[in-house]
Amino acid sequence: MLPAGFNKAYCRKHSRTCPPAHFGVYYRPCGRVGGDFYDGFRLDEDHIGFYVADVVGHGLPAGLLTIFLKKAVRAKEIDGRHYRLLPPNEVLQLLNREMIQQALAETPFVTMVYALFDRRDGTLTLSRAGHPYPIYLPRRREPELLNVHGPLLGVFETTFAVQRQRLQPGDKVLFYTDGLNASGEGQPQNSTERLLGALPQYRALPIRELVSRLSLDLLGQEGPMDDFTLLGMEVEGS
Repeated sequence: MLPAGFNKAYCRKHSRTCPPAHFGVYYRPCGRVGGDFYDGFRLDEDHIGFYVADVVGHGLPAGLLTIFLKKAVRAKEIDGRHYRLLPPNEVLQLLNREMIQQALAETPFVTMVYALFDRRDGTLTLSRAGHPYPIYLPRRREPELLNVHGPLLGVFETTFAVQRQRLQPGDKVLFYTDGLNASGEGQPQNSTERLLGALPQYRALPIRELVSRLSLDLLGQEGPMDDFTLLGMEVEGS
């Protein structure tokens, strides 16, 4: 089980560097077993694959489904001495088909965003399945959402769109779950709105510090009402 909340030891263990890409992650479940999960892996000398996903619900059923889904993610096909990296839309399409074939008694709601980073030219390719839109934080421009279309996983046979974003040195991208959704005295705010509202004071920080301080600021000491995960990526500056 991953630790509930951020601490320095956890950050050192679970933040990754693969020049020119640097990663930071904050993960906090609302109970002993969470429905959020994420992973990142180096696929070859030039490509990194990573994802953030959310199984709606809590407890043992959600936890068991996360285990199945993590094992079902296929990012690379190997045939003898040759291999093929699966594009993000194909990764989600195969996972979607695998879920449908399980014919679960109750269709779970599962969201995911899967990304593939090519460090040779800084291209980030991503596909999304019902997940909150990633936030692209250019070094010298205002944040923007990467609005790639994609339905929930495991509901019906479908295809997923692909979006490509060329990242420049100093650019950052944030991937997250909806655990920040909350209603205050005014209008309800979702995770995207709350992250965008708090970003200006942290945007200049290195990605690991940005992720941890932004998460702690928004969650406070009481923690989320739902599981929350924030994974950030930064391209090394010149």
